[in-house]
Amino acid sequence: MKVRYKVLVGGTVLALASAASFPGAMNVFYPNTYPGDWSQREALATCERASATFVRFLSRARDDCYSRMRDTVASADRSGMWSKHDRSATALAEAAK
Repeated sequence: MKVRYKVLVGGTVLALASAASFPGAMNVFYPNTYPGDWSQREALATCERASATFVRFLSRARDDCYSRMRDTVASADRSGMWSKHDRSATALAEAAK
């Protein structure tokens, strides 16, 4: 009985390690868990970091995450200022020519 238990636990650990090593392959079983679109991947990664209860395998959780990210981007404060590296002396001199 002990050998069967060890084989079962070993097989489970091997399966989990394989699934963790190749997360893109899980996309076959759970579509859209690892989307091809960069912005959607970033949104899911942000939601995972922000919430310990976020589960990317649930389609409702992914949809809520996308809508929260859209709301965040839409309400972001945009000052219209250029970044500091664009204000260097050489950039200003070239713009004056």
